Amino acid sequence: MANVIEPHKIKIETITPVHIGAGHKVKQWEYIESKDLSKIFVIRETIYDVLTPDQRRRLLIIMKGKKVTPHLLSNFFMELNDKSKERISKYIIYNKYRINLNKREIFAHIKSINSKPYIPGSSIKGAIKTFMLYQLYKNLNKSIKNKIEQKILDKLKSLRKKSRKKLGQVLHDAFFKYIYPKVQRDFLYLSRSLGFRDSTEIDHTVLYDMVLIDHPSHNKSLDRRYPIEVIDKENILHSGLFFQYKPETLSKIDLFMKKNNQIVHKHIYNYNAPVTNFNLSNPIIKLDWNFLRFTVISTITDLINNEINFMTSIKNIDEQYYNTAYKSIVDFYHDLEKIIQNLKQNELILRIGFASGFRFTTITFLLSQTIRDSIISMFSKLVPPANANKILFPISRRFVSNRIKFQPLGWIKITKI
Repeated sequence: MANVIEPHKIKIETITPVHIGAGHKVKQWEYIESKDLSKIFVIRETIYDVLTPDQRRRLLIIMKGKKVTPHLLSNFFMELNDKSKERISKYIIYNKYRINLNKREIFAHIKSINSKPYIPGSSIKGAIKTFMLYQLYKNLNKSIKNKIEQKILDKLKSLRKKSRKKLGQVLHDAFFKYIYPKVQRDFLYLSRSLGFRDSTEIDHTVLYDMVLIDHPSHNKSLDRRYPIEVIDKENILHSGLFFQYKPETLSKIDLFMKKNNQIVHKHIYNYNAPVTNFNLSNPIIKLDWNFLRFTVISTITDLINNEINFMTSIKNIDEQYYNTAYKSIVDFYHDLEKIIQNLKQNELILRIGFASGFRFTTITFLLSQTIRDSIISMFSKLVPPANANKILFPISRRFVSNRIKFQPLGWIKITKI
Protein backbone atom coordinates (compact mmCIF):
# COMPACT_ATOMS: atom_id res chain seq x y z
CA MET A 1 0.00 0.00 0.00
CA ALA A 2 1.41 3.40 -0.96
CA ASN A 3 1.98 6.19 1.53
CA VAL A 4 -0.77 8.76 1.78
CA ILE A 5 0.56 12.29 2.32
CA GLU A 6 -1.60 15.40 2.62
CA PRO A 7 0.67 18.49 2.55
CA HIS A 8 -0.47 22.01 3.45
CA LYS A 9 1.30 25.36 3.50
CA ILE A 10 0.90 27.36 6.71
CA LYS A 11 1.59 30.92 7.78
CA ILE A 12 2.81 31.61 11.33
CA GLU A 13 2.14 34.99 12.97
CA THR A 14 3.73 35.71 16.34
CA ILE A 15 1.16 37.27 18.68
CA THR A 16 3.62 37.61 21.57
CA PRO A 17 7.42 37.16 21.72
CA VAL A 18 8.50 33.56 21.04
CA HIS A 19 11.58 31.87 22.50
CA ILE A 20 12.73 28.42 21.38
CA GLY A 21 15.80 27.56 23.44
CA ALA A 22 19.11 26.75 21.77
CA GLY A 23 20.26 24.79 24.82
CA HIS A 24 22.85 27.33 25.93
CA LYS A 25 23.33 30.92 27.06
CA VAL A 26 25.44 33.61 25.45
CA LYS A 27 28.20 34.29 28.00
CA GLN A 28 29.30 37.75 29.07
CA TRP A 29 32.50 37.55 27.03
CA GLU A 30 30.76 36.24 23.91
CA TYR A 31 29.00 39.49 23.03
CA ILE A 32 29.66 43.22 22.81
CA GLU A 33 27.21 46.12 22.62
CA SER A 34 27.06 48.91 20.09
CA LYS A 35 27.96 52.43 21.17
CA ASP A 36 24.29 53.46 21.41
CA LEU A 37 23.34 50.12 23.08
CA SER A 38 20.77 49.37 20.34
CA LYS A 39 22.56 46.24 19.08
CA ILE A 40 24.29 43.26 20.65
CA PHE A 41 27.00 41.64 18.53
CA VAL A 42 27.53 37.94 19.26
CA ILE A 43 31.18 37.26 18.42
CA ARG A 44 32.35 34.64 15.94
CA GLU A 45 34.43 31.71 17.18
CA THR A 46 37.06 32.50 14.51
CA ILE A 47 37.38 36.24 15.08
CA TYR A 48 41.08 36.44 14.21
CA ASP A 49 40.32 35.64 10.56
CA VAL A 50 38.07 38.67 10.12
CA LEU A 51 40.22 41.27 11.89
CA THR A 52 42.13 43.80 9.83
CA PRO A 53 45.98 43.60 9.92
CA ASP A 54 46.11 46.63 12.24
CA GLN A 55 43.54 45.11 14.60
CA ARG A 56 45.50 41.84 14.65
CA ARG A 57 48.71 43.71 15.62
CA ARG A 58 46.89 45.56 18.42
CA LEU A 59 45.39 42.33 19.71
CA LEU A 60 48.81 40.60 19.72
CA ILE A 61 50.35 43.55 21.60
CA ILE A 62 47.62 43.37 24.24
CA MET A 63 48.04 39.61 24.58
CA LYS A 64 51.87 39.68 24.70
CA GLY A 65 53.12 38.37 28.01
CA LYS A 66 49.62 38.16 29.44
CA LYS A 67 47.27 35.31 30.09
CA VAL A 68 44.40 35.51 27.62
CA THR A 69 41.15 35.96 29.55
CA PRO A 70 37.57 36.70 28.45
CA HIS A 71 37.83 40.04 30.25
CA LEU A 72 40.97 40.97 28.31
CA LEU A 73 39.38 40.14 24.96
CA SER A 74 36.15 41.92 25.90
CA ASN A 75 38.04 45.14 26.58
CA PHE A 76 39.72 44.90 23.18
CA PHE A 77 36.41 44.36 21.37
CA MET A 78 34.75 47.26 23.16
CA GLU A 79 37.33 49.64 21.69
CA LEU A 80 36.31 48.73 18.14
CA ASN A 81 33.85 50.85 16.18
CA ASP A 82 30.40 49.43 15.39
CA LYS A 83 31.34 48.56 11.81
CA SER A 84 34.24 46.42 13.03
CA LYS A 85 32.04 44.86 15.71
CA GLU A 86 29.52 43.85 13.07
CA ARG A 87 32.28 42.28 10.95
CA ILE A 88 33.49 40.04 13.78
CA SER A 89 29.96 39.03 14.85
CA LYS A 90 28.14 35.90 13.71
CA TYR A 91 24.72 37.43 14.39
CA ILE A 92 23.11 40.50 15.95
CA ILE A 93 20.47 40.76 18.66
CA TYR A 94 18.52 44.01 18.49
CA ASN A 95 17.99 45.80 21.79
CA LYS A 96 15.25 48.15 20.66
CA TYR A 97 13.72 48.32 24.15
CA ARG A 98 17.10 49.24 25.69
CA ILE A 99 17.16 46.38 28.18
CA ASN A 100 20.00 46.92 30.65
CA LEU A 101 22.28 43.93 30.13
CA ASN A 102 24.82 44.74 32.83
CA LYS A 103 27.04 41.92 31.51
CA ARG A 104 24.47 39.20 32.22
CA GLU A 105 24.20 35.95 30.28
CA ILE A 106 21.54 35.83 27.54
CA PHE A 107 19.17 32.90 26.94
CA ALA A 108 19.92 32.03 23.31
CA HIS A 109 17.21 31.41 20.69
CA ILE A 110 17.75 28.51 18.30
CA LYS A 111 19.46 29.46 15.01
CA SER A 112 19.82 27.87 11.60
CA ILE A 113 23.16 26.96 10.04
CA ASN A 114 23.10 30.55 8.69
CA SER A 115 22.85 31.92 12.27
CA LYS A 116 19.29 33.09 11.54
CA PRO A 117 16.41 32.57 14.00
CA TYR A 118 13.49 30.34 13.02
CA ILE A 119 10.79 28.16 14.59
CA PRO A 120 11.51 24.41 14.44
CA GLY A 121 8.68 22.23 13.17
CA SER A 122 9.31 19.96 16.17
CA SER A 123 8.31 22.78 18.55
CA ILE A 124 4.93 23.18 16.87
CA LYS A 125 4.39 19.42 16.71
CA GLY A 126 5.44 19.00 20.35
CA ALA A 127 2.88 21.55 21.52
CA ILE A 128 0.11 19.88 19.50
CA LYS A 129 1.08 16.43 20.81
CA THR A 130 0.76 17.78 24.36
CA PHE A 131 -2.69 19.15 23.55
CA MET A 132 -3.69 15.81 22.02
CA LEU A 133 -2.63 14.02 25.19
CA TYR A 134 -4.47 16.63 27.27
CA GLN A 135 -7.73 15.86 25.45
CA LEU A 136 -7.19 12.10 25.54
CA TYR A 137 -6.55 12.19 29.30
CA LYS A 138 -9.35 14.67 29.97
CA ASN A 139 -11.87 12.26 28.43
CA LEU A 140 -10.64 9.16 30.24
CA ASN A 141 -12.91 7.15 32.51
CA LYS A 142 -12.78 8.49 36.09
CA SER A 143 -11.70 5.14 37.55
CA ILE A 144 -8.74 5.03 35.14
CA LYS A 145 -7.77 8.59 36.10
CA ASN A 146 -7.87 7.61 39.78
CA LYS A 147 -5.52 4.70 39.14
CA ILE A 148 -3.09 6.93 37.24
CA GLU A 149 -3.16 9.54 40.00
CA GLN A 150 -2.53 6.86 42.61
CA LYS A 151 0.51 5.81 40.62
CA ILE A 152 1.72 9.42 40.63
CA LEU A 153 1.23 9.69 44.43
CA ASP A 154 3.11 6.44 45.02
CA LYS A 155 6.00 7.61 42.87
CA LEU A 156 6.14 11.03 44.57
CA LYS A 157 6.33 9.40 48.00
CA SER A 158 9.15 7.10 46.91
CA LEU A 159 11.33 9.89 45.52
CA ARG A 160 14.53 10.33 47.52
CA LYS A 161 15.64 13.48 45.81
CA LYS A 162 13.02 16.16 45.37
CA SER A 163 13.55 18.21 42.23
CA ARG A 164 11.61 19.65 39.32
CA LYS A 165 13.37 17.22 36.99
CA LYS A 166 12.31 14.22 39.09
CA LEU A 167 8.77 15.56 39.35
CA GLY A 168 8.64 15.98 35.58
CA GLN A 169 9.78 12.39 35.09
CA VAL A 170 7.05 11.10 37.43
CA LEU A 171 4.35 12.95 35.48
CA HIS A 172 5.84 11.86 32.17
CA ASP A 173 5.88 8.21 33.25
CA ALA A 174 2.30 8.39 34.52
CA PHE A 175 0.91 9.80 31.28
CA PHE A 176 3.04 7.86 28.81
CA LYS A 177 3.73 4.56 30.54
CA TYR A 178 0.72 3.93 32.74
CA ILE A 179 -2.11 5.21 30.63
CA TYR A 180 -4.05 2.24 29.31
CA PRO A 181 -3.16 0.75 25.91
CA LYS A 182 -6.06 1.96 23.76
CA VAL A 183 -5.34 5.61 24.61
CA GLN A 184 -1.59 5.18 24.23
CA ARG A 185 -2.11 3.55 20.83
CA ASP A 186 -4.34 6.46 19.76
CA PHE A 187 -1.66 8.90 20.86
CA LEU A 188 1.13 7.06 19.02
CA TYR A 189 -0.98 6.96 15.88
CA LEU A 190 -1.70 10.67 16.05
CA SER A 191 1.81 11.80 16.91
CA ARG A 192 3.57 9.67 14.28
CA SER A 193 1.26 10.62 11.43
CA LEU A 194 1.60 14.38 11.92
CA GLY A 195 4.51 16.52 10.75
CA PHE A 196 5.61 20.17 10.54
CA ARG A 197 8.51 21.59 8.58
CA ASP A 198 10.93 24.09 10.07
CA SER A 199 9.79 27.64 9.42
CA THR A 200 11.45 30.17 7.19
CA GLU A 201 14.17 32.29 8.78
CA ILE A 202 13.92 35.90 9.89
CA ASP A 203 16.74 38.45 10.03
CA HIS A 204 17.25 38.89 13.76
CA THR A 205 16.00 38.38 17.28
CA VAL A 206 15.09 41.05 19.84
CA LEU A 207 16.18 41.30 23.47
CA TYR A 208 13.66 41.19 26.32
CA ASP A 209 13.88 40.67 30.06
CA MET A 210 12.34 37.40 31.23
CA VAL A 211 10.70 37.91 34.61
CA LEU A 212 9.84 35.12 37.04
CA ILE A 213 6.68 36.15 38.93
CA ASP A 214 5.50 34.18 41.96
CA HIS A 215 2.25 33.86 43.83
CA PRO A 216 2.18 36.62 46.50
CA SER A 217 1.92 34.03 49.28
CA HIS A 218 5.31 32.76 48.18
CA ASN A 219 7.46 35.64 46.96
CA LYS A 220 6.50 39.11 45.79
CA SER A 221 9.82 39.91 44.16
CA LEU A 222 9.74 41.15 40.56
CA ASP A 223 13.52 41.51 40.44
CA ARG A 224 14.40 38.06 39.11
CA ARG A 225 15.09 39.09 35.55
CA TYR A 226 17.05 37.27 32.88
CA PRO A 227 17.94 38.58 29.40
CA ILE A 228 16.37 36.47 26.68
CA GLU A 229 16.44 36.74 22.90
CA VAL A 230 13.15 36.16 21.13
CA ILE A 231 11.40 36.36 17.79
CA ASP A 232 9.43 39.52 18.47
CA LYS A 233 5.66 39.81 18.18
CA GLU A 234 4.06 40.70 14.83
CA ASN A 235 6.54 38.67 12.77
CA ILE A 236 5.38 36.42 9.92
CA LEU A 237 7.06 33.12 9.04
CA HIS A 238 6.05 30.28 6.72
CA SER A 239 6.13 26.52 7.20
CA GLY A 240 4.47 23.30 6.07
CA LEU A 241 2.07 20.86 7.70
CA PHE A 242 1.54 17.33 6.49
CA PHE A 243 -0.51 14.32 7.50
CA GLN A 244 1.47 11.23 6.60
CA TYR A 245 -0.12 7.80 6.76
CA LYS A 246 2.60 5.16 6.40
CA PRO A 247 1.54 1.53 6.58
CA GLU A 248 4.95 0.57 8.00
CA THR A 249 4.53 3.13 10.81
CA LEU A 250 1.12 1.75 11.71
CA SER A 251 2.44 -1.80 11.75
CA LYS A 252 5.34 -0.75 14.00
CA ILE A 253 2.91 0.83 16.45
CA ASP A 254 0.80 -2.32 16.42
CA LEU A 255 3.88 -4.47 17.06
CA PHE A 256 4.99 -2.14 19.87
CA MET A 257 1.59 -2.45 21.52
CA LYS A 258 1.63 -6.23 21.33
CA LYS A 259 5.16 -6.56 22.70
CA ASN A 260 5.12 -3.94 25.42
CA ASN A 261 1.82 -2.48 26.51
CA GLN A 262 -0.13 -5.50 27.66
CA ILE A 263 2.84 -6.52 29.79
CA VAL A 264 3.31 -3.02 31.24
CA HIS A 265 -0.35 -2.43 32.04
CA LYS A 266 -1.63 -5.83 33.02
CA HIS A 267 -0.60 -5.51 36.67
CA ILE A 268 -2.15 -2.04 36.91
CA TYR A 269 -5.39 -2.34 34.97
CA ASN A 270 -5.76 -6.08 34.40
CA TYR A 271 -6.25 -5.18 30.75
CA ASN A 272 -6.52 -8.43 28.84
CA ALA A 273 -8.29 -7.35 25.66
CA PRO A 274 -6.29 -8.24 22.55
CA VAL A 275 -4.63 -5.44 20.60
CA THR A 276 -6.08 -5.81 17.13
CA ASN A 277 -4.48 -4.69 13.91
CA PHE A 278 -5.64 -1.37 12.54
CA ASN A 279 -5.20 -0.11 9.03
CA LEU A 280 -5.81 2.91 6.82
CA SER A 281 -9.31 1.80 5.94
CA ASN A 282 -10.32 2.02 9.62
CA PRO A 283 -8.13 4.59 11.40
CA ILE A 284 -8.48 5.03 15.16
CA ILE A 285 -9.10 8.75 14.89
CA LYS A 286 -9.56 10.77 11.73
CA LEU A 287 -6.45 12.93 11.73
CA ASP A 288 -7.02 16.05 9.65
CA TRP A 289 -7.06 19.83 9.99
CA ASN A 290 -10.51 19.89 11.61
CA PHE A 291 -9.38 17.42 14.27
CA LEU A 292 -6.21 19.45 14.94
CA ARG A 293 -8.16 22.69 15.16
CA PHE A 294 -10.72 21.26 17.57
CA THR A 295 -8.02 19.69 19.77
CA VAL A 296 -5.90 22.84 19.95
CA ILE A 297 -8.69 25.38 20.46
CA SER A 298 -10.46 23.23 23.08
CA THR A 299 -7.24 22.88 25.07
CA ILE A 300 -6.22 26.52 24.64
CA THR A 301 -9.63 27.63 25.94
CA ASP A 302 -9.13 25.52 29.07
CA LEU A 303 -5.62 26.84 29.65
CA ILE A 304 -6.64 30.46 29.23
CA ASN A 305 -9.48 30.00 31.72
CA ASN A 306 -7.06 28.39 34.18
CA GLU A 307 -4.63 31.28 33.86
CA ILE A 308 -7.32 33.94 34.23
CA ASN A 309 -8.74 32.20 37.32
CA PHE A 310 -5.27 31.86 38.86
CA MET A 311 -4.40 35.50 38.31
CA THR A 312 -7.74 37.04 39.28
CA SER A 313 -7.70 35.01 42.52
CA ILE A 314 -4.53 36.92 43.42
CA LYS A 315 -6.48 40.17 43.21
CA ASN A 316 -8.38 39.16 46.36
CA ILE A 317 -5.10 38.50 48.19
CA ASP A 318 -3.07 41.54 47.15
CA GLU A 319 -4.68 43.95 44.69
CA GLN A 320 -1.61 46.16 44.37
CA TYR A 321 0.60 43.19 43.47
CA TYR A 322 -2.06 41.99 41.01
CA ASN A 323 -2.16 45.38 39.28
CA THR A 324 1.62 45.47 39.01
CA ALA A 325 2.32 41.90 37.97
CA TYR A 326 -0.78 40.33 36.46
CA LYS A 327 -3.35 42.87 35.24
CA SER A 328 -1.74 43.38 31.81
CA ILE A 329 -1.56 39.59 31.36
CA VAL A 330 -5.25 39.12 32.25
CA ASP A 331 -6.16 41.89 29.80
CA PHE A 332 -4.12 40.10 27.12
CA TYR A 333 -5.94 36.80 27.74
CA HIS A 334 -9.33 38.49 27.50
CA ASP A 335 -8.25 39.96 24.16
CA LEU A 336 -7.02 36.52 23.08
CA GLU A 337 -10.42 35.03 23.89
CA LYS A 338 -11.99 37.50 21.46
CA ILE A 339 -9.44 36.56 18.79
CA ILE A 340 -10.29 32.87 19.26
CA GLN A 341 -14.01 33.56 18.91
CA ASN A 342 -13.39 35.27 15.56
CA LEU A 343 -11.00 32.69 14.09
CA LYS A 344 -11.73 31.46 10.59
CA GLN A 345 -11.96 27.75 9.82
CA ASN A 346 -8.40 27.72 8.46
CA GLU A 347 -6.91 29.41 11.56
CA LEU A 348 -5.91 28.31 15.05
CA ILE A 349 -4.08 29.76 18.06
CA LEU A 350 -1.22 27.86 19.67
CA ARG A 351 1.37 28.33 22.41
CA ILE A 352 4.88 27.01 21.78
CA GLY A 353 8.39 27.14 23.15
CA PHE A 354 9.64 28.36 26.50
CA ALA A 355 7.10 28.55 29.37
CA SER A 356 4.52 26.39 27.57
CA GLY A 357 5.72 22.97 28.68
CA PHE A 358 4.04 19.63 29.28
CA ARG A 359 4.82 19.21 32.96
CA PHE A 360 3.67 22.35 34.70
CA THR A 361 1.58 24.61 32.50
CA THR A 362 -0.62 22.15 30.61
CA ILE A 363 -1.24 18.59 31.83
CA THR A 364 -0.89 19.52 35.52
CA PHE A 365 -4.19 21.38 35.39
CA LEU A 366 -6.03 18.07 34.89
CA LEU A 367 -4.71 16.64 38.15
CA SER A 368 -6.70 16.60 41.38
CA GLN A 369 -6.04 18.99 44.25
CA THR A 370 -4.59 16.06 46.21
CA ILE A 371 -1.85 15.66 43.61
CA ARG A 372 -1.23 19.41 43.52
CA ASP A 373 -0.90 19.56 47.32
CA SER A 374 1.56 16.69 47.18
CA ILE A 375 3.58 18.48 44.49
CA ILE A 376 3.65 21.70 46.51
CA SER A 377 4.89 19.74 49.54
CA MET A 378 7.86 18.62 47.44
CA PHE A 379 8.97 22.23 47.41
CA SER A 380 8.24 22.93 51.09
CA LYS A 381 11.61 24.64 51.45
CA LEU A 382 10.44 27.22 48.94
CA VAL A 383 6.84 27.53 50.10
CA PRO A 384 6.06 28.23 53.79
CA PRO A 385 3.74 25.46 55.12
CA ALA A 386 1.16 28.03 56.26
CA ASN A 387 0.81 29.22 52.67
CA ALA A 388 0.79 25.84 50.92
CA ASN A 389 -3.01 25.46 50.72
CA LYS A 390 -3.42 29.00 49.39
CA ILE A 391 -1.36 28.35 46.28
CA LEU A 392 -2.51 26.74 43.06
CA PHE A 393 0.34 24.80 41.48
CA PRO A 394 2.34 25.83 39.50
CA ILE A 395 3.47 28.62 41.84
CA SER A 396 5.33 30.86 39.40
CA ARG A 397 4.86 32.16 35.86
CA ARG A 398 7.46 33.31 33.34
CA PHE A 399 6.71 36.48 31.40
CA VAL A 400 8.79 38.85 29.32
CA SER A 401 9.10 42.58 29.82
CA ASN A 402 9.99 45.35 27.39
CA ARG A 403 10.21 47.85 30.28
CA ILE A 404 6.64 48.93 29.56
CA LYS A 405 4.50 45.90 30.39
CA PHE A 406 4.63 42.14 30.99
CA GLN A 407 3.67 39.74 28.21
CA PRO A 408 3.31 35.94 28.09
CA LEU A 409 5.67 34.00 25.87
CA GLY A 410 5.01 31.84 22.85
CA TRP A 411 1.56 32.71 21.46
CA ILE A 412 1.24 32.30 17.69
CA LYS A 413 -1.53 32.15 15.09
CA ILE A 414 -1.32 29.47 12.40
CA THR A 415 -3.20 29.90 9.13
CA LYS A 416 -3.58 27.03 6.68
CA ILE A 417 -3.08 28.49 3.22
